[in-house]
Amino acid sequence: MHKELVYHSFNQLFNNMPYVDPYYRNCISKRFQINILYARKINKDMSVSSNLHYLRERGSLIPFVFSQDFDNALLNTYMNPLGIYRDRLQRGMEFTSSFSIDKLRYNILFDGTWSWITSRQHDGKQFVPRFRLTSIITLKLTNQLNMISNWAFVGRRDVLQISQLDDPNKVVNYTNIGSYLKADFSLNYSINAMIFSLELKNILGQKIDFFDGYYDDNRFKINMGFIYKF
Repeated sequence: MHKELVYHSFNQLFNNMPYVDPYYRNCISKRFQINILYARKINKDMSVSSNLHYLRERGSLIPFVFSQDFDNALLNTYMNPLGIYRDRLQRGMEFTSSFSIDKLRYNILFDGTWSWITSRQHDGKQFVPRFRLTSIITLKLTNQLNMISNWAFVGRRDVLQISQLDDPNKVVNYTNIGSYLKADFSLNYSINAMIFSLELKNILGQKIDFFDGYYDDNRFKINMGFIYKF
C-alpha cells in the first residue's frame, strides 16, 4: 500500500502518445494504490505470477478529440492533436496474471489483464481497456535463426468527445472504441555481426484504433531489415 505524486511531463506523455497537443502543460496526479502480489516458480522452466491491486487516482490524464458535430473547415481538413483532460477521480480494481515457460529451444509467455477502473465523474465510464491478453512465443530454430510470434487482444473502452473547450456549457459526448486482435510474426537470421530480419505486421488485417479518430488502417504490412554490429 502506498501513496505517490505522479509527475506527467510533456516528453514522457509524447513518448506514449505522439499525437498530443503541443500546448499541454506538465501536471501532477495523486495516486493511492494497494497491491497483493503472488509469484511462484513451478519448476526450473515454468513460473506464474499474479497481481491484484486497488487504484484510486485524482487528476489522471484522459486523451480526447474535438467532436465533429459542428462545422469547421480547418478541422475537416487537418487531423487535430489530442487534447488532455484531467479526470477528478478514477478508482477500481485491476487483476494481472502471467505464465511463462523458458526452455532451451523456445520461450512462451502468456499475460492477461482484467480492469474495473472507472471514472466517478463520468457515470462509471471506463477509459482504459477492460481486457488485454498477449502471448509471445520465441522459437530458436537454429543457432542463427529464430522466430517470434506475437499475439495481442485489446478489449473495448470508452472515450471522450468535447465540442467547444472555451464554452462554459461545453457538451461532453461519449463513444466507444471497439476491440481488436493483432498478430505479428518475425524471422531473424544472424551471420557474425550481421542480422537480417523479416517482419509480418498485423497478419489478420485488423483496423487498430489507438485513440478516437486516430487509427492504423494500413492493415497487413511486411518489413525487411538489416543490422550490422560494429
